[in-house]
This record gives sequence, C-alpha cells and structure tokens, in this order.
Amino acid sequence: MKTSFQPRNHVMIKKTVIIAAAAILAGCAGGFHHIAPNNEKVNFSDPVLEEDGTGSPTYVLLEKSLTDDKYRLVEITKTKPRISNRQQERIIFNGNLTRYAVDYDEYEFENFVDHQNYGQKTKIMVCKGKYNSVKTSRYNPCTSDFKRPFIPMSITKAYVAGRMPYEARRLWDNPSYNNKIEVQNPWSALRSSGAIEKLGIKKVEAK
Repeated sequence: MKTSFQPRNHVMIKKTVIIAAAAILAGCAGGFHHIAPNNEKVNFSDPVLEEDGTGSPTYVLLEKSLTDDKYRLVEITKTKPRISNRQQERIIFNGNLTRYAVDYDEYEFENFVDHQNYGQKTKIMVCKGKYNSVKTSRYNPCTSDFKRPFIPMSITKAYVAGRMPYEARRLWDNPSYNNKIEVQNPWSALRSSGAIEKLGIKKVEAK
C-alpha cells in the first residue's frame, strides 16, 4: 500500500495561509483601534510616510536582541537617528502621531497589479544591485527586517488548490529566486518595545 507523505513545512505553509486569511477577517471585524494624544486614529502609512503639514516628525529607534529576537526601545527623538548596527530599525511618525512608517534612507517602489486577485495593486520593491547592501550603509526596504517576500495571489491559490508542489512554492520564499518584497507593518515591534505607550498612544474600543 502506498502512503502519501507531505513535509511538515508543507503543512505549515498551508496553515499559515489559512491563519493569515482568518486574521485579516478578524481585523476587519475588530472591536479596538489605537488613538494618538489628539484622539485621532493611528494608521500605518504603507509603504512610506509623506509630509502632511502636521508638524515636525517623531523618530523611534528600535534594536532587536541577538538572544531572543525581541525589539527594545533605544530612543524616541525629534532628531533623525543614525542606524548604527544591523539590529536597528528606524520608524517615523508624523507631527500629530496619527500616521507612521519605516523611515528608509532610500527606496524605489513600483506598483504590481495582481490580475489573479481582482486587479489589486501592491507597492513592491525589487531587491537587486545597489539595494542589496548592508543596513548601516544603505537603509532601505531590502536591508530592513520589516519586509516579507512578495508572492502573487496566483501562486498562493495554485499551492492551496494542490496544483503546485511544495518544492515549487518554497522557492518563492527564497530571495535568490524571488527578489521582490513588500513592506511589513512594524506595529508589533513598536508595541512590544514599549514605544507605543511612551508616545501616549492608547488602545480604545471602536464605536
């Protein structure tokens, strides 16, 4: 009798896809959001923060621990801090703390139109050439840890439906094969480091 076997990672990828979809649905239904000191809702500015006339920005410098991968707060300042090691990340908030983003020194985004996902547009960046550098000399979406591989919905659908083998799907997580990335929201790192609380941003029940 033949017994089919799927690698554990194969199962984990499918579970991750399902969990991610559930999280999105839960987020849409959510009963809470965060407000700045002026009582306005705080939102992630994806992928970068543009000037909006709300005053001078606030910078948050974080550093990831080498022992447990958790972020700690280095400083909150009105002066743009330098990235001094590969464990650090810099976040920028607008003047009234209602919008935030990773504060890159350079970037070159392009729009990807996913025709397999109702024409959804995603800002992506191709990590090649000068952008494949080190964080301390070129801080950009490719050297930042707040990123994830960009995987078109057609690939995800094919894998979940069983039309793509595990080995082929796994290639899309390899930056040597897939050099396209999208920005990841740094909120979790901001929250766990204590930066959100120190900025006076509060969690409130949505009305």
